[in-house]
Amino acid sequence: MEVVSLAVETSLMNSSIGILDVYIHNARDIHNICIYDKQDVYATVYLTSDPETRVSTQIINGGGKNPVFNENLRLNVNMMIESSWSLRCEIWMSSRIKNYLEDQLLGFVVVDDIKNKDLPLEYELSSSDLLHVPAGSVKLTLTYEGIMTEGENSAVLKKEDVVVVQEEIMEMYMKSIIEATDAMVKIKLPSEGVDDHESGLDNYVETDERKFGQSKSNGRVFYGSRAFF
Repeated sequence: MEVVSLAVETSLMNSSIGILDVYIHNARDIHNICIYDKQDVYATVYLTSDPETRVSTQIINGGGKNPVFNENLRLNVNMMIESSWSLRCEIWMSSRIKNYLEDQLLGFVVVDDIKNKDLPLEYELSSSDLLHVPAGSVKLTLTYEGIMTEGENSAVLKKEDVVVVQEEIMEMYMKSIIEATDAMVKIKLPSEGVDDHESGLDNYVETDERKFGQSKSNGRVFYGSRAFF
């Protein structure tokens, strides 16, 4: 049972149900920690529930304090992380001497409820996770587009099939009603001759009854030793 559960969870993790496009316009007034020249800058975005899946912009050489990115980054949204809907955008200084100095985080912002952010907005950056330390701002446009899963697609197809079958049944029913109506119209009603025949039969019965009554009244019955006449 544990293996099955793990397989299902893995399948859900890998099943994409949406796409989040993050358009990074530019950053303003970020810290320039490069003392000898304008710093090289890039941006990174990821969903907080899936920090291992990160997407980064190209490095803006000499971006300095006000780098312009104008680049779109795309993230796949899956079932397991849909409920979080938080995006983290980070601005980094790219080290030119990576053997001696790692890339440096200049600022970040966490954006909640990413489904409802489809207009360009400017977000204030912070340089600390513990408390808000202003570190400039970044302008983002977030666009979310849902994708129909295989289960939802199958459900829609089944619903369409049911509708088609119902329509076919209704057409067959209406056709049978029309045919039955046409057949009833074509049936001939009894003619007047049938009525005359029935009237003659009634007269015959009445005449026979009258004869029977008359013969009964004319008969004579004698009791005792006398015979019947």
